[in-house]
Amino acid sequence: MVVKKSAFEDIGGFDEKLTNINMPEDLDFSLRLSRAGFKAKFLFNFVTYSSNRKYAGKPKLDALTRFVETVRVLFQKGAK
Repeated sequence: MVVKKSAFEDIGGFDEKLTNINMPEDLDFSLRLSRAGFKAKFLFNFVTYSSNRKYAGKPKLDALTRFVETVRVLFQKGAK
């Protein structure tokens, strides 16, 4: 994901409270960008590489559990 610095700052960046749970911070960030009126563009021929970072202290959860936890947190934040 690439965003302008001004857009990042306008919505307050990533929510640091989400780093202690197994939730994709980028999903929350994307939803807040959308709600603030910023538009997303999809570049289908774009390739990125990940450092495959490890999340210290986060429990290993299966995909369904992570999904349910993500939905629960987003609803708590008001992302209905």
